[in-house]
Amino acid sequence: MSGMELKAWRKRLGLTQREAAEMLEVSVLTLSAWEIGRFRIGQPGLLKLACRMVEMQLTQSSELLSQSRLDDHLPSNQPPNCQESFEATGRVHFGL
Repeated sequence: MSGMELKAWRKRLGLTQREAAEMLEVSVLTLSAWEIGRFRIGQPGLLKLACRMVEMQLTQSSELLSQSRLDDHLPSNQPPNCQESFEATGRVHFGL
């Protein structure tokens, strides 16, 4: 992985240099130097692997958040108790 590829990866994921550096466990200065070609990436294969791991972690976190939001809006299998529904919303819920 080159510095240009690293920068493209970071931008594609919408990460700041600080966020990417924290996730890759390097300093912001190191990440910046890699991106502009000031420092050579010593182990490009390991960096590429680390980037893939970060991407997987972000994907899983995003999927869990989406599922959590979806679960909040799904109707329960139990019909609502009319009294509880009225107390909570001020309206009678007929389950339609």
